[in-house]
Amino acid sequence: MKENSAVPHSQLLAQTYIAIGLPIGMLAAPGQEDPLNQGDPLFWIRYGDKFHGITPLAMLVWLRAMNLATGQEIYEYMLSNNVLEQPDLLAGLINDLLDAGLIIPYIPGQLSGKILSLRVIAQGLGLGINTENPKEFLISHFDGQPVAGLDFASYILWMYFDGLRTFQQAIQDAAVFLQVEQSVLTDHAASLLPVLIKTHSVFLDLALKTAVPSKKPPKKFDYPFLIQP
Repeated sequence: MKENSAVPHSQLLAQTYIAIGLPIGMLAAPGQEDPLNQGDPLFWIRYGDKFHGITPLAMLVWLRAMNLATGQEIYEYMLSNNVLEQPDLLAGLINDLLDAGLIIPYIPGQLSGKILSLRVIAQGLGLGINTENPKEFLISHFDGQPVAGLDFASYILWMYFDGLRTFQQAIQDAAVFLQVEQSVLTDHAASLLPVLIKTHSVFLDLALKTAVPSKKPPKKFDYPFLIQP
């Protein structure tokens, strides 16, 4: 039985969601066979050390949740793009993504145990101190234009999001460096996370498990675009 299948639609629309993983995109165009899937082409997400395929409609829900969004905001987004008319269909999509672990509930101002167990991976470039405001430290994307201005503690914490540590581990290590109580930095991080997600300065992913060598030979795919020897 699916864990979230009984959640009322009204609660799903009121809840805020965060997307987990990194988008890969589609691996097949319309009319082509997806090399990782024997059905219709899917939108793929790298999730920890695995890949998860979802339908294009579910993809829109997942992509909107990358910016932090309530179910109502996702519904309005789908309506504005003329891809969804009934909230019942959205409820099914949200439940499926929740069950797959590709989105998780988020309570503003709080860091759940689930969020603390995830990896938070920094994106973009650290520009350092803002010469026009010495109390502010800047993050940009690769065009060099600042997208976020952080205080010193937040900037240091962002630098610990190296893709190896979990959120909890990054907080612990940054607290040691800053010589502050871990609980104080945890409270600070709760208000920082929405800023970093909405500016695409981080993304969340599963903590990687220790790899165990497989005894099975790797599966081979006949990709039509590979250069043959």
